[in-house]
Amino acid sequence: MPIYRAEKNKDYTIMSNAHLKDTRLSLKAKGLLSYMLSLPDDWKFSTRGIVSHCREGADAVRVALKELEVTGYLRRTRIRSGNGSFAEEEWEIHEIPEKNFSGNTAYGRATIGESRRGQSGTGKSDTTKY
Repeated sequence: MPIYRAEKNKDYTIMSNAHLKDTRLSLKAKGLLSYMLSLPDDWKFSTRGIVSHCREGADAVRVALKELEVTGYLRRTRIRSGNGSFAEEEWEIHEIPEKNFSGNTAYGRATIGESRRGQSGTGKSDTTKY
C-alpha cells in the first residue's frame, strides 16, 4: 500500500527517529515528544500549556511526561523563588535520550522501564515493565 507524503516546503519538522523506534516508549509518549520537538526552541513548556493544545486530559499528559522523563528524553528542574517556594519549572527536551541519565527526576527517583505498584499477595514486588 502506498504512503502519500506532503510536499515539505513550509511548516514541517525534521527530527531524529530515535524516539519513534524506542520500544520503551508508548505511542502517546512518542507523539507527545514529536509534538514538543515541533515547537520553537524558545517555547515555554508547562503541563497546563500542553493540555490546552491536545485532547488528552492532564492525567494522561502527566503520565506521558513522566515516561519521557524516566527514559531520559525530558529533564524538568524545579526552580525556587527567593522565599524558598517553587516558582517555576525549567524543561530540557532531548531529541536523543541522555546517555548519563541517573534516574533522578524533579519528582524523585525513577526506575527506567518499570513502574512499582506496591506489593503482590505473595509479598513480592508487583513490577510492570513497559
